[in-house]
Amino acid sequence: MIPVLLILIPLLTGLAAFFIKEEKAIRWWSLFSVIVTLGVSLLGLTVLKADKNLHFQFDWMQTLGSSFSVKLDGLGQLLCLLTAISYTIIFTGTWNSQYKNSKNFFALMLLAQAGLMGVFVAVDALLFYFFWELALIPMYFLCSIWGGENRIRVTFKFFIYTFVGSVLMLIGILFLQSKTPGNSFALQSFYNLELSSNTQTLVFWLFFIRPQAKKQKQQKKFIDDLQKGAKIVTIAGIHGTINKVNEDGTINLEVSPGSYIKIEKSAISMEWTANLNKVATTDKK
Repeated sequence: MIPVLLILIPLLTGLAAFFIKEEKAIRWWSLFSVIVTLGVSLLGLTVLKADKNLHFQFDWMQTLGSSFSVKLDGLGQLLCLLTAISYTIIFTGTWNSQYKNSKNFFALMLLAQAGLMGVFVAVDALLFYFFWELALIPMYFLCSIWGGENRIRVTFKFFIYTFVGSVLMLIGILFLQSKTPGNSFALQSFYNLELSSNTQTLVFWLFFIRPQAKKQKQQKKFIDDLQKGAKIVTIAGIHGTINKVNEDGTINLEVSPGSYIKIEKSAISMEWTANLNKVATTDKK
């Protein structure tokens, strides 16, 4: 029952959070929820680590070959623990932060946690996909409502990327399901499949290909076009002027008159560099 509790606790407390109006009360309620979830995760690693406590299966949608099957084992145990720890740190570290419509913010955060926990413990592919979407939907609203200055543009990209990626992944899941004996969504049935190398490659791309491929091409062109004298910004926020482009994939960057550092080309931020040059062009006008 441990994996079920890891899902139900944030799910139910998240739904209840929508109805808590007092800000202080919603903060305590959310903190209580993530601490209890962390405690359950630790119990699954220590006191209640017997297999009977870490696996649960309930028949549902049998006509589709799917079941509510969850199991806490292997890497899933570590990921659930890290998620529980991260949420506890986030809620305690932002205790004094102010949020507009805080009850909705904390409710969506808890629902996202429920989705993440489900992703890590699901051993049924259709159930995994359900929790995958459950984790993404709250994130969409969190980004669009409480994001930064460019949240609308960023959220739109987030929606397009995740929507296209999710559809491709669902196609991959349905393809694998059609190849299993009895058309089962059980992950073990997927593991037992014997597929040709070409089919494995196809499934791999359906699961992992994302719309970022276009962006990766743009990044590569940006890196290849770097020249001496160009002003750039690294992903660490360091501003400088390129002094020399080396053949080993590094550049010498002048960060102040007479001061140089060597960095990898991949450490340069295309977006921040574009913004820097855009501001410089605007100032000249």
